[in-house]
Amino acid sequence: MEESRTHSSKLMHEFGSITNASVTAWTPVVMLDISLQSISFASSERLLPGDTHPLRFTLPGAPRMHFASVALLPSTAPAERGGYRYAAKFVTLEPNTIDHIVRFLGETA
Repeated sequence: MEESRTHSSKLMHEFGSITNASVTAWTPVVMLDISLQSISFASSERLLPGDTHPLRFTLPGAPRMHFASVALLPSTAPAERGGYRYAAKFVTLEPNTIDHIVRFLGETA
């Protein structure tokens, strides 16, 4: 039996950054995929599944910097050029960010 996604997502290649809860230093990340519930990104840093991190990012066509809190999911895979690929669930998301994600998901490729 084949499982289908109930929420749409869209590939992208945007830059962002992630930090620890105390926000002492930001680590660059590359945003890879986004939906209203989750996001995936690549990072050179090893992060622990289950941890919650502040994340800042932009969306294609929208120069506004977005801020969110994300919880890392257990699946971690090697990234193409070294580092790690992560999937994370949004914990907090501002209403304007939700609107921008909806518009981005609605755009045709």
